[in-house]
Amino acid sequence: MKINTWLIIFIFTFVSFEAIGSNENAEETLIISASRAPKTEQNITVASTVLSEELITRRNSHFATDLLRLAPGLTVSNTGGLGKFSQVRMRGSEGNHVMVLIDGMEMNDVALADEFDFGHLMSTNIGKIEVIRGPHSALWGSDAVAGVINIVTKQPEYGRHAKVMVDAGTHGLDHQNIEFSSRTDFHSFRLVLDRIDLGGINTSLQGDEHDGYKSEYVDAKAKFKINEFNTIEFFNRYQESVSETDSGSPLADIDNKQKARRVYTSLRLNNQSFNRALDNTLKINWTSTNSNNKDPNGNSIDKVAADKYLLSFQSTLNLQSQIYFDIEHTFTFAVDREHQRYRQRGTSDFGDPNQDQYVNNTGIIGEYGAKINSNLFLSGAVRRDINSDYNDITTFKIGSAYQIQPIKTKILLNYGTAQKAPNFTERFGFFNASAGGSFVGNQNLSPEKSTGWQIGLERSFIRERLDAKFTYFNEKLENEINGFVSIGGGLFSAENIDGTSRRKGFETEISLVLPFNFKIYSSYTYIDSTELNQSIGRRLDEVRRPNHQASLFADWSSPDERLSLSSSVSYSGSFFDTDFSTFPSVREDMEAYTLVGLNGSYLITDKVKTFFKIENILDEKYEELFAVNTYGTSAFLGFELSFGE
Repeated sequence: MKINTWLIIFIFTFVSFEAIGSNENAEETLIISASRAPKTEQNITVASTVLSEELITRRNSHFATDLLRLAPGLTVSNTGGLGKFSQVRMRGSEGNHVMVLIDGMEMNDVALADEFDFGHLMSTNIGKIEVIRGPHSALWGSDAVAGVINIVTKQPEYGRHAKVMVDAGTHGLDHQNIEFSSRTDFHSFRLVLDRIDLGGINTSLQGDEHDGYKSEYVDAKAKFKINEFNTIEFFNRYQESVSETDSGSPLADIDNKQKARRVYTSLRLNNQSFNRALDNTLKINWTSTNSNNKDPNGNSIDKVAADKYLLSFQSTLNLQSQIYFDIEHTFTFAVDREHQRYRQRGTSDFGDPNQDQYVNNTGIIGEYGAKINSNLFLSGAVRRDINSDYNDITTFKIGSAYQIQPIKTKILLNYGTAQKAPNFTERFGFFNASAGGSFVGNQNLSPEKSTGWQIGLERSFIRERLDAKFTYFNEKLENEINGFVSIGGGLFSAENIDGTSRRKGFETEISLVLPFNFKIYSSYTYIDSTELNQSIGRRLDEVRRPNHQASLFADWSSPDERLSLSSSVSYSGSFFDTDFSTFPSVREDMEAYTLVGLNGSYLITDKVKTFFKIENILDEKYEELFAVNTYGTSAFLGFELSFGE
């Protein structure tokens, strides 16, 4: 009798479903990476930050790392100035625990321990940055342990347009950017060519040789509307760079060079049917990276290359039911099939540095979302990863958000699990002549596992002129992989360590619109990130994770919006780093620092604009990493010419 009752309820609920098309307001900000099916900011159930195109334009930065410092929960570590290797950690996690997407395409580099090097990411073609914090392996797989950063490139404007931008500044800065775009109701196209040349600074604290950087990249993005229900999208990025580097610990003033090539290509086919209630997407991605490290004489030290192929199918069904409540349901099913290849070539006195490795992974994803009476939002996702080299792993996430309309307050609660597979370096080693082939891989490693929960409060005040977000998070990591374990004879390897790494803290984000065209955006993050030190039997703060971080960005524009002025303040509290020049290594105290910047632009005519920027205006002496130089006061001036209507 009980079974029959539940069956009747199920049938009654199912037949009451009504197919509905996507009803998201096109003018609202869509968050692409918080769900497999894009949601508006109001509908998501997890902590998020969106850096808008307006803010990005006013910030006037060459590299994305400068923009990411504005967002709560993120820590940027740069290894010696603009264009150098830059890590971004989220909530005290590791760099390869952050999934990085560009227009929904995964960017994490297999040849770089599954990290993404933000040091090469120019901001000239960025239209929006989404930062989604918390475990998201249930949606995006192995690399999304701490969260997701999605870079959305600029959208073409209607009509035909062209733009030329040139600027120059201190430290030998020479930069040019050209854009072409076209858009109608049936197609859109955008092509960006960018070149930058930097004299740089001396990364090492000794010597006087400057470590320069050169980069050229091409972005091509197109969308074609076959008919009302079918579209094709294409994205391609090609970049070549040369970075002069120092090496050793502490860094010695050696004129090494790294030549690199990066290719990212994506093709997406989209079909909508049943009055747009069913949305199907077939996606093919290919990423390829290749780097060649050379000594001062131009001899190759080692070469590393990687390719990643992804074939993905996703189907999203939107339904509506009315029994006791008005409920909008979203059901998503997806399959991601990924093939990774890793190659290294070089010379070594220890072992064979020449290796070819590969791994396959299939992710099967199911996601459900519900919007109940326009103020209650529920979400849940589960993913099964079937890996060629490891046991199958299941991750999941659940979340809820409740909008209290009378007081414009939103309460969020989210819990999720995540996993991070060992990278190729940890499993198979990394050999090069300069290091003496001292790192030995461990093929018996197990994936790292993480769990985390967060609770958030978002509220608008003063007729929505003041928006505030507060989030508390608590996460832990088990099976953590230590990639610097001595195994005797001067050799090192990686191993899963006992104990738990814990990360907890809170984030605040405040946006304020004032009279006379003043706008203020600020963020503050407190992170308590600790790990169990087995040798001393107690917990220690993890390195390169400041407990306190804050940023402030204030912007003003004239009534006619021809003149704009902005000021930025970035604060990093004290933290620890590691000095590897001795064995065993020792921890070093790193001092807190504050950076102040000023920038602005003036529209000379409707087609000509001039802009400037001054960074570290107080000439603060600081280090982001132990014994690695940073920029003092720097500045640039540029012009932008626009064509078309």
